[in-house]
Amino acid sequence: MKLRNISFLLIMILAILTSCQKNLDNPASGPQTMNELKVPENFNWETTKDIDVSISLSGTKDYQAKSKISVYTANPATGGKLMVSGNAAPGSSFASTMRIPSHLTEFFILMESPFTGSQTASVPLSGNVLTYTFGNQKSGDDFKSVNADPLCGLPGETVITQTSGTITITGGL
Repeated sequence: MKLRNISFLLIMILAILTSCQKNLDNPASGPQTMNELKVPENFNWETTKDIDVSISLSGTKDYQAKSKISVYTANPATGGKLMVSGNAAPGSSFASTMRIPSHLTEFFILMESPFTGSQTASVPLSGNVLTYTFGNQKSGDDFKSVNADPLCGLPGETVITQTSGTITITGGL
């Protein structure tokens, strides 16, 4: 019984030693150094690219203030990184050139208006151009009503309390 166990153990050790032998006759195929690489002449090594950005706002009012435009890699609420920001108004687009990682194909644009709040859009990249126009902004009567406390007016001041229609101011500073 003891001889049988020793024989079994020797056979197992011999099997393990012979199975771990390296094959030295088959060298690794392919280039061994960077200088040995054969790369096509037209291969693009760049991992970034420059794109043109143009964000417009449509609107019908002459007094619309500028809106803040922010371009993100994805929704900022889910970790999107800010790439570029600026401002735009109807008739005055936000234009910029930005360098982006080549793998990006879509961007998240946030427009923050002092009158209409925020609007967002997910916009695909078209070649090397990112363009988008935010639609008509609210056309409410933004300046036709003023909430004022009549007790705060000083003698000689006029407090506007009209909430609709046209307001004509004939004097002022």
